[in-house]
Amino acid sequence: SLKRWTCHKAMCRLFQHFCSKETLFDWAFLACSADALFGLAFDRHGLEQDVRMAVWFVLLWIRLLYSLRVLPWVGPRLLPITCAIKGTLVFFLVVFCCSAAAVHAYYTIGLCSEPSPIYAAIVQIFRLGVLGDFNL
Repeated sequence: SLKRWTCHKAMCRLFQHFCSKETLFDWAFLACSADALFGLAFDRHGLEQDVRMAVWFVLLWIRLLYSLRVLPWVGPRLLPITCAIKGTLVFFLVVFCCSAAAVHAYYTIGLCSEPSPIYAAIVQIFRLGVLGDFNL
């Protein structure tokens, strides 16, 4: 009975480890890396491959930044920044929803249609709402 309980507890911990956010992020990073490297090895071209490479490079930079946290001259300074970023997620959600509403309204009005109506609406609202560029 004790042996069975210990085995069950070990399996639960192993399952928790493999389903943790860090492990899932590592698996996603490895899959993205393999996909990008196979694309390079087999000489795939096109927009889809370029997007995959771009995502891979972003993940590499984020991984480098995450790895710097163990250095004593970087880690303690990164901690307040990461805590502050967690606190701003709700703010950016509100900004995104308000910007999406403005883009939708601008697209519906249809004041600008070059190069495409949705792109023109996004660019105009981004310039006005995020950058504060009133020279539209």
